[in-house]
Order: sequence, then structure tokens, then C-alpha cells
Amino acid sequence: MLSLNRCLAVYFPTRYKFVFTKKFCLRYIAFAWVLSIMTSVAYVAFPCNLIGYSPTLYEYVFMKCRADLGRDVSIVGSALYYFCGGFCATTFCTDVLTFIKITYIRKVGVFTIRI
Repeated sequence: MLSLNRCLAVYFPTRYKFVFTKKFCLRYIAFAWVLSIMTSVAYVAFPCNLIGYSPTLYEYVFMKCRADLGRDVSIVGSALYYFCGGFCATTFCTDVLTFIKITYIRKVGVFTIRI
């Protein structure tokens, strides 16, 4: 969210106040809390989705809850992995775009940019 906040402030400074209002920020904080609670509940609600640390392999591994389980992956863990990967990639791209714009502004000057 901070990445999007800074990007909007750099690219659209006149619209920034209208988008990031106190009401929007409070809604976003509530959304973050609900999402984190739902993630925790998902591991409890769907059985056999635990991931634990293996000291012999030095990595996190899927822990089977029974021997006859036909899968070797956590469904919840896999979904969260792809969601977090996409979220991190989006954040990285937004940060790069913001950095490019700030570098351009510093090089050309603030008053020469057309809005």
C-alpha cells in the first residue's frame, strides 16, 4: 500500500488528496486485518495444509497429516505463495516506476513537467 501511495503522490499529485482520504486508509487497514485473520483461519479450517520447518533439509516442507494422503503440497500454502509472489512483483514494479519518475523529475526539473 505504501508503494501505491508514493507512486500516486509522484505521478498524480493533484489527485492524491482525493484518493488517500482518512476513510480509504481506515478501510484498507480493516481489509488488511480481515485478510490476515482469514489466512490464519484457512490453515485451521482446511485440514492437512500445515507447513513446517525441516532442520535436516533447512527449508519449510509440507507435513502430511496421514500416510494415505495423495498430495505432497499444501493447497492453502500454494495459493498464498502465488498471491504473495504476485503482490511482491506488483510492489516491485510500482517502486521501479516511482523511482524512474523521481529520477526524471530531479534531472529535468519540477517546473518543466506538463500536467
